[in-house]
Amino acid sequence: MASLRRRQILELLIPGLLAFLLAGLSIADMFLPRPYDGVVLEADVPGRLVVRQVVAGSGADRAGIRPGDVIVGIDRVVLETTAHAAEVLNRHAIGEKVTYLVRSHGHLREVEVELGRRRIGDTMFLLAALLGFAFFFVGLFVLVQQPRLPAARVFFFMSVLFLLFLVCRLRPASYSWVDTFVLTTGTVALLFLPATFFHFFLIFPRPIWEWRHDLAARTVGRLARSGRLLPLVYGIPPAVYAAVVTAARLQKTGLALISGAPLANWWVMVVYMTAGLGALAASARSLPDVRQRRGAGLVFLGTLFGVVPFLVLAVAFPSFLHTERFLYYGVIPLILVPITFAYAIIRFQLLDIRVILRKSLMYTTMTALVTAVYAGL
Repeated sequence: MASLRRRQILELLIPGLLAFLLAGLSIADMFLPRPYDGVVLEADVPGRLVVRQVVAGSGADRAGIRPGDVIVGIDRVVLETTAHAAEVLNRHAIGEKVTYLVRSHGHLREVEVELGRRRIGDTMFLLAALLGFAFFFVGLFVLVQQPRLPAARVFFFMSVLFLLFLVCRLRPASYSWVDTFVLTTGTVALLFLPATFFHFFLIFPRPIWEWRHDLAARTVGRLARSGRLLPLVYGIPPAVYAAVVTAARLQKTGLALISGAPLANWWVMVVYMTAGLGALAASARSLPDVRQRRGAGLVFLGTLFGVVPFLVLAVAFPSFLHTERFLYYGVIPLILVPITFAYAIIRFQLLDIRVILRKSLMYTTMTALVTAVYAGL
């Protein structure tokens, strides 16, 4: 029995370990030194590279580039996008002098800019990475305790996808050899995270069709028993992705994106997470077992106050205000999800996990996590 349990855990841990290593590679890539001119561009001026700020003492500052100037070309290459500019810069070495074509007050001029160094990863990315690892380790703990429980396995995979989504998708492009591989993995995580989120809350802490008897629960139960529920739930996001990408290519139009991924799939995430919150709210209100009901209620509050700000700032704001400036601020409240879930496991023995832990240690750990988040702001 013990050897079977270890084998089950090992089989489930292999994809989790690969995700952990890939997340580590993504973080390392973000903090490697890269050539930098000192220019901060406006994020919300499509089609033009307008200088919003120039870092004091940088090569651009010494060359006379000022806020409001427009970067037309770098190294005799006419620029199309900010991504194109970063790609051209990465062809050069730190300390090298590069020719810039700049439009200032209606006049074009060339200046020589000496490239300094910088690391793309910043405090907000580091916080997102720490949050991703918090999800991962809570999911790992649940899996090790209950490897045969379907809800525990789904929760672990949801935690792994949160890690990949936060570390591999919500990251600036570095234009290194790591970039395409990591960002593609992050996009895959974006496709399957909403379905896993919804799937988990359909069966947590008990399958919703086992204790509810309304039309929706009976329909879900019939689909689950017939084997059609999971292909439907997990098949819709990739189908939406394929449809919008194909349509954009056929029509030769630009694809609306948020953080480099199709806007449509971010709205699929909104729909799925809203449905997942609805299933969790039903559990918190109607589960027959009082202990499970209280635990589900706590998880619901943490998930509600963690997920809703994220959906507003990371999806609604970019969609309607056409700015991603607030995206990372939406990531921060997500810390409530693993914290409340961990607390509910300890306090209410959710998923039949019993933990012996001194209260002082538990409170110290929770306080340390919250303090770490706010210290980074």
